[in-house]
Amino acid sequence: MGISDEYAEKLVALLEKRLSLPTFGEVELLLTLQKNGTCTKVEVVRSESPLNADLLQTQLQSIQFPPLTQEPLDGKTYTFTLVFYNRNP
Repeated sequence: MGISDEYAEKLVALLEKRLSLPTFGEVELLLTLQKNGTCTKVEVVRSESPLNADLLQTQLQSIQFPPLTQEPLDGKTYTFTLVFYNRNP
């Protein structure tokens, strides 16, 4: 089962508020969260900018995400595929 639209909207709003990529380019990554909202893993899948990838790996580890307590999770963690981008050169 997937997460609710409500949780996805909270996640996007939080990330848009807390993060800003310093250089042009996209970064695709896997973000793994525990049910309590703690980030357990950030894995960069693809990046057009090493600087953006490094920044995301560092900053995402320090964010306390909303708990996934209302989400229908089969296990103790949930992994999101996210794509961040800065299109301003």
